[in-house]
Amino acid sequence: MSASSATNPANYTLTASGGDNVFGNANDIDVSADITGITYNSLTGVATLTFSTLPSATDHYQLTVHGVQDAAGNPL
Repeated sequence: MSASSATNPANYTLTASGGDNVFGNANDIDVSADITGITYNSLTGVATLTFSTLPSATDHYQLTVHGVQDAAGNPL
């Protein structure tokens, strides 16, 4: 994976379900701004995200990854 694409916050969207645990309806909340850091370990291929606030234990979250590329620049 390309480290520069894996650590780019613009490549991640974090959505809260708005308390009803259902995605795709009018009360979904984009909480991507809560992503404060991303580290990438090239040995394990793991990207780790950190957040400014802890997610609510009573809500569900959906993380969408887009724009991340492999080492050759191909989309994943």
